[in-house]
Amino acid sequence: MHCRPEDIIARFADGGPAIVRLRRGSGIVYWLTAPLVPESWAQFLSFASAQSGPQPELSITSEGGQEASSVEYRLTSFERGRLAYMYNNSDQDLRLLLRPRFSFTTVLNLRTATPVVDAPLFLPARETALLEFR
Repeated sequence: MHCRPEDIIARFADGGPAIVRLRRGSGIVYWLTAPLVPESWAQFLSFASAQSGPQPELSITSEGGQEASSVEYRLTSFERGRLAYMYNNSDQDLRLLLRPRFSFTTVLNLRTATPVVDAPLFLPARETALLEFR
């Protein structure tokens, strides 16, 4: 593969291009020169999102501060605040730290109808959480 050296943002151990970033008009195209394993998609998409400008309203990390790449989540606004859906796509129980970038006074676990007061949030393997931020 031939590309400009400044467009290569990641390399394989042998020095060959692994990820190439190409600017096209006001957008960016990421060219992955090899398929990603499923566990790597969350990490890559988080990286691409961070590079694209706006930061997510909610970030989730493991208790130790590492990226929680096995957690799939979505956040949406509604009349009383925001709703967050999370799925632990791993075989390990996780303890998660939620880092919202918006104001709220309470968090309610809608599956149990109880306030979330403990940090970190416990999310069992292959389970979902539905949280309401008010």
